[in-house]
Amino acid sequence: MSVASNGHQDQLMVSGFVEAPQGRDGLLEIRRSMSIKANEGQEVGRVAAIVVDCQSQKVTHIVLSRYVQALEYRLVPACLIEQVAKEVVVLGISSQLVESLPEYHGS
Repeated sequence: MSVASNGHQDQLMVSGFVEAPQGRDGLLEIRRSMSIKANEGQEVGRVAAIVVDCQSQKVTHIVLSRYVQALEYRLVPACLIEQVAKEVVVLGISSQLVESLPEYHGS
């Protein structure tokens, strides 16, 4: 499956590590089923999968699952992750902007 247009093969995983945002040290673990919240604190979905670039072994995206009128999946670039704590992934965007993230339809 290929998510990004980087020419590399990507793989879906149940967990993965992302680098902490600028100014913070370490790696943050993200796992399937963790809650995802927008920057204003509203829950916008759950982690369905983690997308890893097979060549670099880095997390490139997380797949957000949510039920609006039907189950849908959105691709969240790893650079939008602001914080991971106590089973919650906090994004650096508003819940309104989550609507504009690209839909994910699988491989």
